[in-house]
Amino acid sequence: KEQAFAATGKKLQLPPPSNQELQIEYLEIVPGKKMVASIPFQQKFTNPAGTYQGGFMSAAMDEVFGPLAYVTANSFCMTL
Repeated sequence: KEQAFAATGKKLQLPPPSNQELQIEYLEIVPGKKMVASIPFQQKFTNPAGTYQGGFMSAAMDEVFGPLAYVTANSFCMTL
């Protein structure tokens, strides 16, 4: 997969900076079924009410769903 990605002229960066920023730790991966991750609550990602800001929550979910989609499809794919 890295070779196919390299053919695009881009470098595959694992883990990606977004994953590092959110401090995600993957706990369990079952391709096609589930991916379990620990995502710590970080005050810097909160809204004025002190709860997780929706955009950061979406990013955190995508950091889990994206890799699950990848290992399930065995290919890069877009997540929504």
